[in-house]
Parts: sequence; C-alpha cells; structure tokens
Amino acid sequence: MRVTEQRSAMGRLAGDGKWPAFAGVGLGLFGHLLAIAAVLGLALWMGGGDADADLDSGGRFAVMYGMLCLYVVMQVLLVFGISIVSEFGGRSWSRGVFAGWYLGWALTIGGVVALFNSVP
Repeated sequence: MRVTEQRSAMGRLAGDGKWPAFAGVGLGLFGHLLAIAAVLGLALWMGGGDADADLDSGGRFAVMYGMLCLYVVMQVLLVFGISIVSEFGGRSWSRGVFAGWYLGWALTIGGVVALFNSVP
C-alpha cells in the first residue's frame, strides 16, 4: 500500500472531511437545545412559566436557582460529551462539535440579550 492510499484510508477512518464537521456543529447545537428545553421544562414544572402565578420572592428565587443549577449540569454533560466526541471522532468531528458549542453559546447569549432588551 502506498503512502497516499494509507493517508486517504486513515482520513476516512478518522472522520476527516466536511460532513463530520457539519454533523459536529449539529451535535453541539442539539446539545444546547436540549439544555434550554430542560431548563424551560423545569421552569414550567415549578410554576414559573405561568404569567398569573403568584410567586413570592422566595418562590421566584427557587425557580431561578433550579434553572441555573440544571443549566450548569446540562452544560457540564455537554462538555463531557464534546470531549468524548473530540477524543474518538477525529479532527473534523472535534472542530465541528466545538464550533457548534460556541455557536450555541452565541445564540443563547444573543437570545437572552434580545429578551432583556425587549422588556420595557
């Protein structure tokens, strides 16, 4: 086997190319989507999603603290998954997953800023 054939075979096995990178971006964004969905589900379950809910300051703090803790746990799990994919998935998977993770953070922060700017 010649050197070029070995490299092309190794590149295919390691997942180098554009499709693994796109799949990695999708995986990173999907992880952020799961984290946000879990946090919103917790907020609704705790009664924080109802506009007519009469929560005192302790109730509002409990909802926000629960949301924050769950979001941190979800991000830690996402980073753990990203590290596993980047370790075993090859260079393109690693680049794509990290790009998706960064893009997910940018979209999350942008959404929060837009939400706070829309409140009078």
